[in-house]
Amino acid sequence: MTTPRQRRRSVLSPGKHARRSPGRTVRSTSHRVDGVRILSVQQPWAWAIVEGHKRVENRTWTTPYRGPVLIHAAVTVRGAEIEYLRDEFRLNPPTRSEIERGCIVGVAELVGVITRRSAKRFGRWFTGPYGFVLLNAVKLRRPVKLKSQLGLYRPTPGLLGRVNAQLPTRRRIRAVER
Repeated sequence: MTTPRQRRRSVLSPGKHARRSPGRTVRSTSHRVDGVRILSVQQPWAWAIVEGHKRVENRTWTTPYRGPVLIHAAVTVRGAEIEYLRDEFRLNPPTRSEIERGCIVGVAELVGVITRRSAKRFGRWFTGPYGFVLLNAVKLRRPVKLKSQLGLYRPTPGLLGRVNAQLPTRRRIRAVER
């Protein structure tokens, strides 16, 4: 009988999702952890979230997930929205050339999903139809590069380790390996 750990270390046939090291077992690079998700957000909105200005992220879809999320700044930067933040909210985001892209920029807690009916407390930040309520945002000192995906997705153990290394001990994310 094999244990879960032995099954994870089983030999894979080499393919696009496997890597081979001389004298070592071939492992999948797609191994993920549970208990945390990644959410890609276009800039400058990711900046506004991790700086603590924006507490709701607008989406066209909902999710049952609640818990820690790594905030990923997508490669796309919308210059007009940087100006919108300056004009409408009197914020001073980085310029288009200075803003971080294609990396994890912070961590927050996804505590709920709201609809238009319950969105009044978020004012102009909510445009719906759904809003992910994000609290306790923490900005990373050094963004961690990552190619994004759509939706909420699970990080690899190595990525989570690089993020946790920058968080205060009480804010580190405990994940469950799958």
